[in-house]
Amino acid sequence: MARTSSAGAAAQIGETFSPTSPCPAVQTYVQLTSPQDRYKAPFSGVITSWSFQAGTSPPQLKLKVFHREGTDVVIVGESATQVPVPNTVNSFDTRITVAAGDSLGLAAITSGDCMRAASGFSLGTASGDQPIGSRAVYFKSTAQLDLAASLEPDADGDGFGDETQDRCPTDASTQGPCQRTLTLDASKNKVKKGRRVGFAGHLDAPANEAACEPNQVLELQRRKKAAPDTAFATFDSVQTDAAGNFVVEERLRKTYVYRVQVAETSGCDDALSTTETVRVKKPKR
Repeated sequence: MARTSSAGAAAQIGETFSPTSPCPAVQTYVQLTSPQDRYKAPFSGVITSWSFQAGTSPPQLKLKVFHREGTDVVIVGESATQVPVPNTVNSFDTRITVAAGDSLGLAAITSGDCMRAASGFSLGTASGDQPIGSRAVYFKSTAQLDLAASLEPDADGDGFGDETQDRCPTDASTQGPCQRTLTLDASKNKVKKGRRVGFAGHLDAPANEAACEPNQVLELQRRKKAAPDTAFATFDSVQTDAAGNFVVEERLRKTYVYRVQVAETSGCDDALSTTETVRVKKPKR
């Protein structure tokens, strides 16, 4: 798995392959250097998954993330211990916040193949499962780790990857759909039977206006005045304009309570307006 990246999109860092060299148990391995810095994060974000191509007898592993402070190697993140399935590429979900320039490593909890000899790659090895914050002595060798990870942007800085873990990447207070509010106003609250009344309002999505306000289909609903809210039924629909506004006109024949709602989408929350009652008067004979 080679590294690819594009602005605002996930990047694959590291590389998986069939490992041929053993990793003794309870050791931490960090990829100090690699061609094109392929094991290094090109931007700050969140590692949302990592992969390892297991051989016939793979080790139990942890993903490690580190950065360099001068000559020191500082562990800044780690995953849970994983047990790879033999003879396949294993992928494991995780959530590790990283800074641009942080790099990948592994801790082998049990012994098994996890690397290969490769020119142009510098590997550091330290005894033990090095914890977050540690600054152990790492012995250098020429080898490449069988390891890759998916790095996603984190625009709102909430520690969740924008593409697979955060449905509202512009609002740090939620990882669900971006919240929306919806208003409804009637142009008149009392009309003669058969007359038209205008309904207008606005759909507001402060955390994600571009995706959650324009061109949204709204359901106009009504119920009889004495009926419970469970009796609301959709009788018409209207679409918001580029600014999230909407206007619709209806010919009324009975007194009803009205409201408007918008359904939840992949990145936008549902919303329901307050109600407007429009009384219809019978014409005088």
